[in-house]
Amino acid sequence: MSLKMFAQRLAVIAATLAVVAWTLAGEAWANPINIVAMGDSDTEGKGSFGESYPGQLESILRQRGKNVKVSNAGRAGQTSKQGLLHLDAFAPAGTSIAILQFGTSDIKVNMSPEQIYANLSSMIDALRARGVEVMVISARPPARQQVPSGYNMEEYRNTFFRLNAEKQVP
Repeated sequence: MSLKMFAQRLAVIAATLAVVAWTLAGEAWANPINIVAMGDSDTEGKGSFGESYPGQLESILRQRGKNVKVSNAGRAGQTSKQGLLHLDAFAPAGTSIAILQFGTSDIKVNMSPEQIYANLSSMIDALRARGVEVMVISARPPARQQVPSGYNMEEYRNTFFRLNAEKQVP
């Protein structure tokens, strides 16, 4: 893993920690807060320098006195379509917060930004209907990843800005 990729992962961890800590601010629960991180290999931790970001997030929150359990539902090659199809298995009853980080594998299979938006939007709606707080992390493909010829990366990036604005997700 390059230094740039390592820095990007640290940024994801910091941003995730900030949002989750804000969500949990001032709260104290007897039972652990169940957080699930869903996504592709970036979430799973493939190629990382050790523990995946969900594992690191749990450690950091526990060190800060939060009673949390962070489950890692990241799978290498998993697309947002697969995440939507398996949503109930990845985020079972009792999930309080879901972190969605899809996109890199979607690009590999040439999924349109509009379909990525539709999949993530459906996941957000389904999770919120169950009372789950949701945050979305946009994934930028690593420099070594081949982007399909003609793929509109600008539209892809805008997908996440649009989700943020229309769905009010951090």
